[in-house]
Amino acid sequence: MDDMQDILNLAQRLGRRIAQHPRAKAYLEAQQALRDDLEARAAFDAFQKQLEHIRNLERSGKPVEVAEKRKLEECEQRIASNPTLKRFMRAQADYVELMSRVERAMQEGIGQAASQSHPATSGASDAAKQAAPSRGNGPENVH
Repeated sequence: MDDMQDILNLAQRLGRRIAQHPRAKAYLEAQQALRDDLEARAAFDAFQKQLEHIRNLERSGKPVEVAEKRKLEECEQRIASNPTLKRFMRAQADYVELMSRVERAMQEGIGQAASQSHPATSGASDAAKQAAPSRGNGPENVH
């Protein structure tokens, strides 16, 4: 199955199957709930804004005042106490774990195929694992 279209067809079938998994469904539902919850989005946006402000101060070598740190802590508390955000973060972690396991299984398949066709290069699958890009699926991608 070396034809590009065959591989893409398999990927689409895998994507449809993943979408049926309870973790994927829970993640999509949590994303939608976050989109619909203005209070949760405002809490997250305030946290992101304050975090970025503090990072900018640190990068420029300016001191981070106690009041700035307190404001960030308040934002963190709002996030931690918001049921929509808690549900989203839990669902996101479960989904990321699912996708990591899928990624590892694909890499194992690639490694097995490589070792069968080229026994001397079986370490290539380890290099492919290390070079695999990570995907960001944070709440910032929900808006």
